[in-house]
Amino acid sequence: MYSLTSSSQIWKSDPHCGRQSATLGDCRSMSLLIGGDAVYVSPRKEQIMSRLLILLMLSFLRAVAVGQEGSPAHSGEIYALASGASDGIDTPASSAGFQAGGAWRPSPRFSWEVEFGRLVAFNTPANFDTLMTGPRVYSADHHGLSGFIQLRAGAMRTNMAGRVTWDTVWGPGVGVDIRLAGRLVWRVIEVDALVSHTSAQGTPGVRSASGFVLRLGH
Repeated sequence: MYSLTSSSQIWKSDPHCGRQSATLGDCRSMSLLIGGDAVYVSPRKEQIMSRLLILLMLSFLRAVAVGQEGSPAHSGEIYALASGASDGIDTPASSAGFQAGGAWRPSPRFSWEVEFGRLVAFNTPANFDTLMTGPRVYSADHHGLSGFIQLRAGAMRTNMAGRVTWDTVWGPGVGVDIRLAGRLVWRVIEVDALVSHTSAQGTPGVRSASGFVLRLGH
């Protein structure tokens, strides 16, 4: 999905620049300091990230317009989930934690959510905090059973034995809900992939969660 790299692996000699440049960058690259290592980010990558953020904002504005066209079955929800991540390529140890968030639901099939999550490794002094937002699309409700897909983006804070790094992260995922009674819903399973920008050491790859949802509104 993504690979682990260090500062010694991302440099090469560029005869056209007469200095060190990033493997994927050029002479006009901009340097950032992440966790004490210099990482070059090309203007093209910044332009792509800006366009993606604009796309997310347009989706949000579209959701506002849809919400004003009619009354949804539920106007929002809040949830709390227990989560965990198993050993993986970039995960030094199994970890467990929680996810908590809320979603504004302008229509029965669409919502916009904001979520905070934390994972703590079992046998390694490491923890991972994520703060993400993005759209979620639901399937139709069949006798209380429904599913959803989501695409979220945000920031990740990684603390490896006191060494703190920050990174951007994407979180595509899927899940299944079962409506128990009235506004109470059991989120049977939610699985998302945490794809970081620089793939810092210790980043969990696949996270799974389960818990309860309280739907609000009409």
